[in-house]
Amino acid sequence: MNLQSIKRDEIDLVATLCASSFKDDPLFVFFFPNPKERQKKAQVFFKAQLKMCQSFTFVLEDKSGAIIYQRPKDKIRPLSIKDGFLLISSSGILSLIKAIVYQRFSKKILSDINNKEMDHLVLICVDEKARNKGLATKMIHDLSSSSTYLETQNPNNLTFYKNLGFQLHQKESFRYCGGSYDHYVLIKDPIRVESSL
Repeated sequence: MNLQSIKRDEIDLVATLCASSFKDDPLFVFFFPNPKERQKKAQVFFKAQLKMCQSFTFVLEDKSGAIIYQRPKDKIRPLSIKDGFLLISSSGILSLIKAIVYQRFSKKILSDINNKEMDHLVLICVDEKARNKGLATKMIHDLSSSSTYLETQNPNNLTFYKNLGFQLHQKESFRYCGGSYDHYVLIKDPIRVESSL
């Protein structure tokens, strides 16, 4: 199954896929702690992210998987005022504050990586019904270079990424507003991988 650039009219469908895929992810549980509201709020969050990253977001032909893969030359597009207002009003101020604090935390951790010309595997998701068929592996192999980094908060993802050649670069604990989780940075770069553990 081939990857294709996401089209504007596919963003809602892919945002729903992302929200379903990340419903139990520690970061999204932290952002949206109420399980009854999480799916809806995460959909709005992912819709905004997909719009900002549309130029480097790819989907499988049947829309069973999606990947946001940012190369150094790729630029994030700003949200429109309308989309920004929808994000604020749907997600809630506390969730957005948590997201901003997380972004600052992540940016600080990634300061040594951002000085290098590395690709960033921002997000990958596969529909539950299509899992265990190698689709995530195929999407990563189709796009990734030998110099790629990613972040995850889900320790269950580590083995999968390590099997694809990523190595643990850094592990930091994030604590804010009564929540905490471990934040992992992995790198696939045979020359420059240095463990900071």
